[in-house]
Amino acid sequence: MHTKCFIAAVLKNTCQNHRIGITVSKKVGNAVKRNQVKRIIREYIRHRKGRITESGNTISYDINIIAKKETSHLTNVQIVDALDTLFTKLLSSLSDDRLQKLES
Repeated sequence: MHTKCFIAAVLKNTCQNHRIGITVSKKVGNAVKRNQVKRIIREYIRHRKGRITESGNTISYDINIIAKKETSHLTNVQIVDALDTLFTKLLSSLSDDRLQKLES
């Protein structure tokens, strides 16, 4: 899955819970900017944990959120909006059989 500012790499896992990783490379900016983006993503996930975990699946996934270079120019609100778009796409595809068929 991808949007203008983020990529979500998704794989099935053998755990009972979804696991989420965050990757922000040096392309996004200096250490201060990268840490700011990571904090915003962590806070977004913390506040929407129920929405992510209750996607209607019995299968658990490893989800890695990768910030693209375009993220460096966004405000906090714009980053949250971009994450909303990404997770809406992601959760709809997880509830569909599209992703499950691709991984089978």
